[in-house]
Amino acid sequence: MQTLDDLKEQLYNNSNAISLTFIKNYSLRFDKAFEHLPEPLLRWQYFVLRYILPKPREVLFSKEIIEKLTLPDMNALKKSFL
Repeated sequence: MQTLDDLKEQLYNNSNAISLTFIKNYSLRFDKAFEHLPEPLLRWQYFVLRYILPKPREVLFSKEIIEKLTLPDMNALKKSFL
């Protein structure tokens, strides 16, 4: 069974791997030498926050998430994305 630390590390690694894919697909430069953007996830977030207009978007949850979250948790998540 995975520990919480294992799950955190897996999420961190997966997030960075996905971010690297996005960076390559958008032909962005990513150089670990920049102190303010040392991780792929931070580079992707920097790009998204500067160049993609913020607007309300529909949030879709997987069946597993819906089963695990209570209604107040679900509403709080929706508000944080809108």
